[in-house]
Amino acid sequence: WKANHVLAWLEFEMNMRCYSSNCRENIKSGKVLLSMTDQELSTSLNLLSPMHKRKLRVAIERLRSPLNILDNHQHSKYPMMDRLTTTWICSRWLTDIGLPQYVSIFEAHLIDGRVLNSLTAKDLEKKMAMTTRTHVTSVLTAVQLLTMLEYDHQHQQQHQQQHQQQRQQDCLYWTNDDVIKWIDSIDLQEYSCNLKQSGVHGALIVLDQKFNAELLAAELGILSDKTYLIRHLAVELQCLLQQTARLAVWLIC
Repeated sequence: WKANHVLAWLEFEMNMRCYSSNCRENIKSGKVLLSMTDQELSTSLNLLSPMHKRKLRVAIERLRSPLNILDNHQHSKYPMMDRLTTTWICSRWLTDIGLPQYVSIFEAHLIDGRVLNSLTAKDLEKKMAMTTRTHVTSVLTAVQLLTMLEYDHQHQQQHQQQHQQQRQQDCLYWTNDDVIKWIDSIDLQEYSCNLKQSGVHGALIVLDQKFNAELLAAELGILSDKTYLIRHLAVELQCLLQQTARLAVWLIC
């Protein structure tokens, strides 16, 4: 690659136009780009975020070693991962999982599908300013669901659309809004609005083994002394999870 090719790659494929001038000045060829260490990359581009460095490093490693076993395995297994853009993650995905308040942070870190796949609890806590355990687990279980779907977000949206048409839908695919509607349907309307921006979605309910009625009640703002409401919620949650489990068995069979 010549310098203009590197610049085009940075601007259009990586969506990192904020580094265009530094790239134009300091990275004169693809060979230079591929040979750079993390420190050289940070210094040459004056990277503003450690997640930007990770985003570039993952992409550069793929360019450098297209036959790298680990990277090639990830790419061949999840070819749709590259289609998860920062725009989609921030405009749709974060809202679906009930965490729209983090849009500006995800935008600032330019989180795309490949970076999303690499996120750990420590990343979310230390680099993404998530201090609430539920929010951290919300993101990790939502990513887990994407992995189960091989990062085909259209597949997930199809499940969600089917859910709108028939209530007997696997709650694994429920958005935060779907969970709120379910809370309304079990006569807890006065508490359902508390789930907005809570990070509670279907994959969190199903995939987080620590999630239970007490945690959901806390997110809803139901006081611990209202034991009859918590028992009611526990019964309804158990029924919901049993329904999901039966549907999963039916789909496997």
